[in-house]
Amino acid sequence: MAYTPDELSSLAEIRNLQERYCRGIDRADPDILRSVYWEDAQDDHGVFRGDREQYIDWVLPVVRERFRQLQHVLGQTYVELDGDTAHSETYFVQHSLRPDGVAYAAPGRYVDRLERRDGEWRVADRVVVMSFIYSGAPADPEKLAESGFGTGSQDRSDAGYFGRGAVG
Repeated sequence: MAYTPDELSSLAEIRNLQERYCRGIDRADPDILRSVYWEDAQDDHGVFRGDREQYIDWVLPVVRERFRQLQHVLGQTYVELDGDTAHSETYFVQHSLRPDGVAYAAPGRYVDRLERRDGEWRVADRVVVMSFIYSGAPADPEKLAESGFGTGSQDRSDAGYFGRGAVG
């Protein structure tokens, strides 16, 4: 299949949008999350259903209270383009570390309807489909501390803020 330059650009923008969502949720950053969803978007996370602002108001306290660390890893994104509308299915695995030191992973998929408005792609409707959840052994914070690696944070002090955070 041959793609037009506009289609290639749309595919890249949609993939970047998925990556931006993961960054926003892992950093508990409401501004990044707002940049992923249209203001009238709907989100269905199973235990939560509502609009963009309701989702942000619900999810950020959950992230901050339930997880010491959170990391989403993306797999493939399949996209069907239809003008200024697109449907996508993006595979992910959420790796989590609870305050009690138990780590677990939860694979699933983001099933999205996206819209391009004024040249910008964002999520208009999202349904999260989970595959399963599995717990691991308790994490080993001493081993991590001895490794010399820095750790992430759920705020703008995280090194991922490219010079605006801890690294610069």
